[in-house]
Amino acid sequence: MKDKKIILFFRFIEELKRGVCLKDFANRYEINVRTAQRYKEDVEEIFDIKLKMLKRGCYIAPDFKNLNKVLIDKGSIEDLDKLAYLLMIIDKNLIKFLGVDEKIINRYLKEENFFIVKSLPFEELRSLEIFNEIKKAIKYRQYLKISYNALNEEVLDDIKPIKIVFAEGNWYLAVISNDKINNGFKFLRISYIKTIERKKKEFKRDKEAEEFLKNFQSIWSLYKVKPFEVIVKVNKEVARFFKVKKFLDSQTIIGEENGDLIIRYYITNSIEIINLAKKWIPHMKIIEPIEVKEKFMSLVKKVLL
Repeated sequence: MKDKKIILFFRFIEELKRGVCLKDFANRYEINVRTAQRYKEDVEEIFDIKLKMLKRGCYIAPDFKNLNKVLIDKGSIEDLDKLAYLLMIIDKNLIKFLGVDEKIINRYLKEENFFIVKSLPFEELRSLEIFNEIKKAIKYRQYLKISYNALNEEVLDDIKPIKIVFAEGNWYLAVISNDKINNGFKFLRISYIKTIERKKKEFKRDKEAEEFLKNFQSIWSLYKVKPFEVIVKVNKEVARFFKVKKFLDSQTIIGEENGDLIIRYYITNSIEIINLAKKWIPHMKIIEPIEVKEKFMSLVKKVLL
């Protein structure tokens, strides 16, 4: 089905809760009655049910339990094609990979002209073939053998692919490896993957790794490491930015001194807060812990010397 047909099909299923008349449905959505009739036939075939006739040309679902499993709320259905438009902003190759009709995208580029999204440049997916192989490996929990070239080319074998992650404008593959560093957890840049081989050997679902990915703050977050508290001071010249936006998920404003903000973060890796502080020099100061403060000051001195 094309995207418009998919949306109408879901709307047809939704209306079966209360009852739907084929002619009326066809008129409202500017399709012919035969197309509405096909939706009826598809529902009966896919869900193995017989729709109850209310009157000639009008039907209702006798048992809606099975249909509810596939329903999306009405607001979400109406936004499916808009979601495709937003994905287009991220990466045109991703739209092709998902099989979205680009006609819809082009229509919104012309019609939805009331806003512009301007962000940091996004990394494009260079190889949809590799992306597709990763997707299959995650789905079937297959070990991977990867030729990876970041600084130096290396072969990573028997790694468990957990999720594809889009973070900070780049595409990553979150994996568990046999490496002792960071308890084996790695974020691999997908653009640095040269070759990929799915193995027949499968692994069990790693719930701990999946839970970590739900809560990690940055690609520098450490795996199986207890978060620790960091306190920073942000001066009043930029305080307004921190009041309207969290730069890390754990950001909490805990006080204010003459317009300056005292902010608390919970991090697993000092690099997380150091990278943030570097972006806000000289407006952000790390207060505690002392060892993180000294590490940051040492880095600043090296840059200035």
